[in-house]
Amino acid sequence: MKYSFDARVGYSEISDEGYMKAGSVIDRFQDCSNFQSESLGVGWEYLSGINRVWVLNSWQIIFDKQMKMGDNIKVSTWAYGFDKLFGYRNFMITDEKGEKCVRAASRWVLIDPKTMRPLKISPQDVEMYETEDKLEMEYGKRKIAVPEDLSVKENIKVRRYQIDTNGHMNNAWYVKIAMEYIENKKNVRQLRAEYRKSAVISDIIRVKVHSENNNSIVVLCDEKDAIYSIVEFEF
Repeated sequence: MKYSFDARVGYSEISDEGYMKAGSVIDRFQDCSNFQSESLGVGWEYLSGINRVWVLNSWQIIFDKQMKMGDNIKVSTWAYGFDKLFGYRNFMITDEKGEKCVRAASRWVLIDPKTMRPLKISPQDVEMYETEDKLEMEYGKRKIAVPEDLSVKENIKVRRYQIDTNGHMNNAWYVKIAMEYIENKKNVRQLRAEYRKSAVISDIIRVKVHSENNNSIVVLCDEKDAIYSIVEFEF
């Protein structure tokens, strides 16, 4: 079952160079998947009531075409598979001509919000989503290798405005933070993000960066170097 909504790229979603930011794309994707769950009666309020929540494990996002302020777009999502540990979901943004602007694949884990431990996915948890065919794209690995020669940039404190209903820093913020430490933001062809640990309010995030040729990796970790997230950019 596919879910889509029509939208228009807003001023608050564009960069200083006038194109839709990667973080804004993720915000739209997040809205789309939540809209679908709400429409099926299994949104965050329902899940909270039964002590379940879907947590993002990884992103792979391919940017095919830049979008500018005022562009009419369609945001779509659908589940393409489930196993005992992961839910697999595609996303896509197309323009008013139906041409692909962004394609994405993601993995999700069902957890108990009280214990933060993963739950086994049952047929009852996912039967309402009615899986569709997998989006055509070259799928990368879930895990991102961490380079040894990382340069420490600075420490950042997690703020309340970055916290979502799960009590953690929202997944889009890791990418938004990482984007601040790369060059050629306009020329990002693909990004991958791996999430290992959830940051909460007042946590300190240490930013480390490795860049070479057409690739940059930003590692966000705590003060003891335990990794929150790894974000890889290809140009």
